[in-house]
Amino acid sequence: MTGGNTGGTHWLKDELYERVRTDPAIFDFLQNGSLDGLWYWDLEGMHEEWLSPRFKEVFGYADHEMDNTVDWWQSNIHPDDLKVALNNFEKHKADPTHPFDQVVRYRHRDGHTVWIRCRGMMIRDEAGRPVRMIGAHTDVTALKETERALNERAEEMEAQITELRDQEQRLESQARELVALAESLEENRTRLEALNVQKDKFFSVVAHDLRSPFTPLLGFSEILATQGGSLPPDRVVEYGALLHRAATEVHKLLEDLLSWSRIQLDRIEINPDAVDIGTLVATNIERYRYAAQAKGVSIEVEQTGMARAWADVSMLDTVLRNLISNAIKFTHPGDSITIRADMAADGVTLSVSDTGVGIAPDHLAGLFDVGARASLIGTGGETGTAMGLLICKEMMDRLEGSIDVESVQGEGTTFRLGLPPATGD
Repeated sequence: MTGGNTGGTHWLKDELYERVRTDPAIFDFLQNGSLDGLWYWDLEGMHEEWLSPRFKEVFGYADHEMDNTVDWWQSNIHPDDLKVALNNFEKHKADPTHPFDQVVRYRHRDGHTVWIRCRGMMIRDEAGRPVRMIGAHTDVTALKETERALNERAEEMEAQITELRDQEQRLESQARELVALAESLEENRTRLEALNVQKDKFFSVVAHDLRSPFTPLLGFSEILATQGGSLPPDRVVEYGALLHRAATEVHKLLEDLLSWSRIQLDRIEINPDAVDIGTLVATNIERYRYAAQAKGVSIEVEQTGMARAWADVSMLDTVLRNLISNAIKFTHPGDSITIRADMAADGVTLSVSDTGVGIAPDHLAGLFDVGARASLIGTGGETGTAMGLLICKEMMDRLEGSIDVESVQGEGTTFRLGLPPATGD
């Protein structure tokens, strides 16, 4: 008798082998208590196979209801799993170290599927030829059902996680949209407040500028209507000239209002093209020649050369007219106005300079803002609308150009227009 606690043989193990050989009850107890079935296959005849009663019971059969042959299990195993089992059988036959161990599906007597873990070992004769094969079945259906349920639950959870992630992304997207909307609303509110302030200032300026020319219009027209017949001719001519001047100022205001409103409503059509600056300057000098002569002011062109800009000629003409008109308005007899154009690779700079009264420093900052200042009286008593420079700024913005000003009070003012070069120049 050999003792020991680990490895090798043991006298109790040897004793158990002997008792199993001599007492069938012990073998029945072992196979019934630890397995769901035993099978013992004759590999020499390949047809006979003993299937234990417990083996048959797993599939819903009594011992006497199933023959002890290979036919039943090969007919009731799933076709795909039969291929796996036979493939492992051949590998185990060729190499005893290759395990014959697989989980396969069988059809139960009532039609449902039974999952079985099938393990086996070949018994060989002295020559090493396979003569028998012993195997054991273990019913793992419950384990497979649990595995299937867990997989389904995992899939459901994965789907729920995906849905939650999608919802999170949607919520984040909605949150971003709400933030953007709130920012847009805040911007619009701020812009609306600024527009309301601008509107109030604008109407204040318009009311002031409309009142100024209407005072002489009403006064002198009343004199002519009530006393015209008794007035000397030279006085009638004088009053008529003053009426014409007042009417001209009202007309100019209305023209400015129309231009400004069309710009604000995006109803002004822009047709950019190559503009010859020299031609445009010459046209405006001719337009204001008599007004400048009447006031004793000279207009000179210092340089225009071959300057060509990309702009809407009508809008640029309006801007230049306003600048020359303002220059005449705020100069004294003997002063001069100089117009100059400079070409560069990135565009054209067109400047209008005068040696007039200049602009006070506190007026420069808001020179292009609506209502930032009331209209100023010219050196010859000329009134204005206070809108000309606003219109110039709006139009230059639409032309993708720029307008800036430099001025020294008592010495004069220079306005500079920045314009893109003509396409192809």
